[in-house]
Amino acid sequence: MTSAPRDTSELSAQLSEHMNGYLYTACLYTVTKAGIADHLAQGPRTAAELGEQTGLHGPHLHRVLRYLATREVFREDEH
Repeated sequence: MTSAPRDTSELSAQLSEHMNGYLYTACLYTVTKAGIADHLAQGPRTAAELGEQTGLHGPHLHRVLRYLATREVFREDEH
């Protein structure tokens, strides 16, 4: 099988799109499995608090939540 020659910037954009799709799905799975939305229904929480309540590593959870905030799943409150 062969493919038509393609511009490397087009291929790079396509690969990035696939990787972001996986990252988005993995992050959604993580917060859903941990019940993060249920914990946030009680009011705003820090990632550290959510980590303690769910058994997830706070700094990693913080990164996941910030990523999902860029996708408008969650909103980060300013302190």
